[in-house]
Amino acid sequence: FEQWRAALDPASVSLIFPSAYLNSPASMFGHTLLRVDSHSQTRTTELLAYAINFAANTDADRGLGFAVKGLTGGFAGLFGVFPYYEKVKQYAWIESRDVWAYPLELTPDQLERLITHLWEMQGVRFDYYFLTKNCAYQLLSLLQAARPSLRLVEQFDWYAIPADTVRALAAVPGLLGPAAFRPSLRSIIDWHAGALTQTQRELAQRIARGQSTPQATALQRLAPKNRARVLEVAHDLNYYRYRSAGKARKASLARSRAILLARSRITADADFTPVPAPRLAPDQGHRSLRVSAGGVWEDDVFSLAARIRPAYHDLLDPPGGYTDGAQINFLDLALRLDPDEGRLKIDQATLIDIVSLSPRSALFKPVSWQVATGLRRRPSSRVFDSAANNLGFYVEGGPGLAWGDLDSLAAYGFALGSADINSGFDSDYALGAGASLGLLARPAPGWQLRSEVGALSYAAGGAGRRRWARLGTQLPRLGRWGLRLRLGYEENAGTSYGQAGLTLHGYY
Repeated sequence: FEQWRAALDPASVSLIFPSAYLNSPASMFGHTLLRVDSHSQTRTTELLAYAINFAANTDADRGLGFAVKGLTGGFAGLFGVFPYYEKVKQYAWIESRDVWAYPLELTPDQLERLITHLWEMQGVRFDYYFLTKNCAYQLLSLLQAARPSLRLVEQFDWYAIPADTVRALAAVPGLLGPAAFRPSLRSIIDWHAGALTQTQRELAQRIARGQSTPQATALQRLAPKNRARVLEVAHDLNYYRYRSAGKARKASLARSRAILLARSRITADADFTPVPAPRLAPDQGHRSLRVSAGGVWEDDVFSLAARIRPAYHDLLDPPGGYTDGAQINFLDLALRLDPDEGRLKIDQATLIDIVSLSPRSALFKPVSWQVATGLRRRPSSRVFDSAANNLGFYVEGGPGLAWGDLDSLAAYGFALGSADINSGFDSDYALGAGASLGLLARPAPGWQLRSEVGALSYAAGGAGRRRWARLGTQLPRLGRWGLRLRLGYEENAGTSYGQAGLTLHGYY
């Protein structure tokens, strides 16, 4: 123990929050870990620190079995201590996740209890639950062992979302220091490439792809500072693509060495400005639980609407503190009440609804995607009228492309595939295909606006087609409150109707 503790040399501890990563089910809500900062450590040497991580040992499990075992405690959860640079490489460099660090204000005695309790927990197996007893929950438990007066874990009996646990820690007076921002490799490349001219960006791309060399005449004609900039962007871009290079990895490594050698011969500084931190840190974002109430006008019918969503964030929610372009609605239940007749019906019950918008640029060509499943009304989505609107199970989604700037205006398009199991269709099912186009805008800080049009034709089971147009906007939140307006038009099998809704959201 004394040798282990001396290697850690604990002087302080920081809470680390890598942002959400939608391509991994276990990390789509973000992640938390701790960094043990030594006495000799500085801001420039923090990569040499150690990280305390709690994670599931998932081995090679994937697919449906991965989800079932993760939700039911089928994986072993273990504490581990790793070099911090390994975790930064995983999160910031491989998964392109921005990383935030919050210093924790612990007394020397509290820090000692944390370290000794961590020693006791090494090798101890916990049942890992993605929604409850996860990384965030167990780190709160570790911190509570160090400082029992915190009483943190009892706040998360039902589920523990990492961002919410960060906010719970931030709510304790004097516990968390100011957040430090570490941009992902993707963020760094985008920012640095923005300082180049179009010609210089194209040159960096050609060098990164091996279509040109660091000795190219076009590069040698540039001033030393600009040569340094092009080579640094080319190197980072080559490194970013290295993990997906496959059999070409050997060539990629040789190209990286050649770029670094050429860069080492230039004494000029590239003089890039630091990547600016987002306006709001994760602890300043809205709470994940959203409760809504309002009214809906559908044709000539008015009904009251109520909604509850335990997690987590959609594209019209206040964006600060969340990953831009990422939407995850989980267990979202919408109810409608006819005030004239007192009828209460389920409008929609979403198991999960994910949208990942990744705008394309000169350097990156990502594919956006979306998927949703749960219960919805079909063939019409109207709730209170004479049209057929039975509630049934559905799965819908598909790949897409996005362009523009998520901070101001972005456009997107998705190909859609749809499957419904619903007694409202003649064959009790419907398979369809179509597409949608949309815009996502932020006219002012905290104010979102999203418009979308789409069409889907039924190829089997159902009959006809479905077309829609929607406009939604949410004004900047006041405290924990937000006001949202929705307008829509929908056509199903030749019948059409309009809809308008006004709801007040509370975030808890």
